Amino acid sequence: MSTIQLAPSSLAYKFESPGKYAMANYVDSNHDYNLLEFNAYKDQPYHLYPEFKHVQLRKLKNLKRRIMISHVRERLNPDSKILRAHAVFIDWLVQSEICTAQQIVYVVGCQDEFDFLESYRTACNTENVFRHRINIVAYPHFETDAVWRYYQGDIQIANKNFDELQNFVKNDFLFLNAKIHKLNRLNLAIRLNNHNMLKNAVWSLNTSYTAQELYPRVQHLTTKYDFDWFYSKIPHSPDNIKYDSQADHYLGYPFDHTMYEKTKYSIVAETHVDNIDQFMITEKTARAIINKHPFIIASTPRFLEQLRARGYETFSSIWPEDYDMEYEDELRMQKIADTVRYIHNNTIDWIRAYNISKNNYTRLQRRYDDAVSKLSQTL
Repeated sequence: MSTIQLAPSSLAYKFESPGKYAMANYVDSNHDYNLLEFNAYKDQPYHLYPEFKHVQLRKLKNLKRRIMISHVRERLNPDSKILRAHAVFIDWLVQSEICTAQQIVYVVGCQDEFDFLESYRTACNTENVFRHRINIVAYPHFETDAVWRYYQGDIQIANKNFDELQNFVKNDFLFLNAKIHKLNRLNLAIRLNNHNMLKNAVWSLNTSYTAQELYPRVQHLTTKYDFDWFYSKIPHSPDNIKYDSQADHYLGYPFDHTMYEKTKYSIVAETHVDNIDQFMITEKTARAIINKHPFIIASTPRFLEQLRARGYETFSSIWPEDYDMEYEDELRMQKIADTVRYIHNNTIDWIRAYNISKNNYTRLQRRYDDAVSKLSQTL
């Protein structure tokens, strides 16, 4: 079991640490450690912050101790300011002979090792620093986190059988949205509303914008009169969400698991939606899978294709999934709305859909087991 010491003050937070999935033991500065972790989202190298002076650098002369830099909730693109800052920090550590490159472990949670390495190479070139041969560990963070929270007893998940899914669930779908400015949220909601698809749904749009501010985004889809009426009826939250006091925004947990019991399937409005964005599974998709909920994913093109590549099943044998191959963003939203209408207007084999969802739940557990094993061996 690894022993992790978090870097001082605002340079690291326990809720950001992947060590908990490997059952690591966290200690303060008065105790010895195997790993010194930095994970705060900073756009300057860690050693430039005043808090860094409290790091006991001499301890790193022991080759058995290592430094871990973890960035698990976002994909790091080549132009990322955070990654560029990390590249400078890593180079400073090695060039100053504080530790060797082999003592540095970089953990990512939203991309594979090769993808990260390409971004890291570009960041080093941009900052004109040497690209050191550090250890890179990649794991599926949001999938791992969902299962871990369930195993820890932090969340409950939906519990319904075949008969309930087919005969007793009155609401059509679950469609939850926070940041309303994204195309797969307000835009898609208007398209669904235009065909009266939200009437029997559990849905939300959480916004502080006024109707006047939002209307220009969707004026090509609806009239001002109809939008004002729609805006007045928006439900902002169908459950009682409590924010994590350590986090800077809602992390998707806790949630009301009965929302998944009251609905037949999820429309998941993922974090990324533009066709220039990279594939990334977040807690939004992981929540649907762990609750054994059939899904439509409103995200980047080929998202479902990428899910299948990771061993998950999708629902093309039950309803149309041609939206997944549409690269034009507005057309993709319309095809998703068309799929929702197809489900509404046709007899759906919900038993088959639920069996696929159970298989996905099993696959999620296996990916969790693989991730925990990988982290435990590495950390």
